[in-house]
Amino acid sequence: MLFNPEYPSLKLEDPEEKAENRLAKSQRKFLGSPVKAAPAQPWLLNAVGDIGNFKNASTSAIDQWLQAWRMPPRSWERPDILSSRAVFVGLADTADMASVSTLQGGAPFVTVSSRFIKLCTQISEIFPLFGILVASDPTLDEIQAMRSLFQYLEPNSTLDVPMAQLLQSASDPLFIERTTAAAVRWSIAHEMAHAVAGQKDRQNAYKRVSDLMPNMEASQWGPKRYKLEKYEVSLRRYRDEIACDLLANDFILDSPFAADDLITQVSGALLALEALKWEGWHDDRSALSPTHPSPTLRFKIVLNDWLTKLADPDVWKVRERPGALGIEDLAHWVGFEKWGSGAYRSHRDGATWQDDIDAVRQHLTQSIPEIMNDTIYAKTDEGIFRVQHTAR
Repeated sequence: MLFNPEYPSLKLEDPEEKAENRLAKSQRKFLGSPVKAAPAQPWLLNAVGDIGNFKNASTSAIDQWLQAWRMPPRSWERPDILSSRAVFVGLADTADMASVSTLQGGAPFVTVSSRFIKLCTQISEIFPLFGILVASDPTLDEIQAMRSLFQYLEPNSTLDVPMAQLLQSASDPLFIERTTAAAVRWSIAHEMAHAVAGQKDRQNAYKRVSDLMPNMEASQWGPKRYKLEKYEVSLRRYRDEIACDLLANDFILDSPFAADDLITQVSGALLALEALKWEGWHDDRSALSPTHPSPTLRFKIVLNDWLTKLADPDVWKVRERPGALGIEDLAHWVGFEKWGSGAYRSHRDGATWQDDIDAVRQHLTQSIPEIMNDTIYAKTDEGIFRVQHTAR
């Protein structure tokens, strides 16, 4: 919208805003299409909700975005320092799900595609149905047949009436909204890692892979050696992508969003990678990429990294413990990913979905502290009465 000719009043033509105009022109040249943008500060984006709902945004909300766009971050006064305060983020109709590039003047610009947000929304609509399905003790054939729901993710596709009604019956609008926002947030954090993390930061992050998935490179990438034209180059790019995934986890854990609802942020990371998987399937039937490792592999590594973090008692000293439903959601993600990938078939993993779910649930219930303190307030004749309550 910022540069849409249908909205000439939004053009930045004031002579007193030459610096902003130069930035706007460089952004327009880079994107080649209308885009909504705002500075990514705080860079884990309280504005993420605005990105997801921009089409329904009020005039005042749009004005705030435009006003923010006209206010360059202070860090630009120090060109020798690249910080998250200097990064812009916007929504655009681009081929990439999310990407980062550099504008004139050295300012990184992260774009999140509308297609990515739509995919995240659709996948989070299907997700609750998986829990209902496995709770009904389905047969292998039944759970395989229900994979027809994923036709919903095809561009411009529609579901038949029974499937659409089934999807609607399990719809959880709050889960959809919060998890999709978390997915966008994690994707921005991943691109932020590309923009601000140095080589040493990425190398240190990648070292965690040896603990998360021992012998991963030999087992996952070794067999692809003769299928990639420049294997060593691809290997470096694969490592870099996974390092940025793990740094994104770190960034999210440090964000205020993780204080009150950490499990939703974890779900958002997994949802983002599910969206990448399905976009790859629709784009080229998940052909081997010379630049990005398999989203399914990234899903496993990111999940294992989060499970390791959640097992750290220090993580919960300053964060609210998740409730039973949050733990169930996270436990079901691994089964959901395998279900969507077609793993639950007789010639592959078979009917192992309950074992997969139980394994994650057991890990979470054993590693997340069971005791939490809360204050109960009661009304008495003398006023408010406070009791420290310890709950298990």
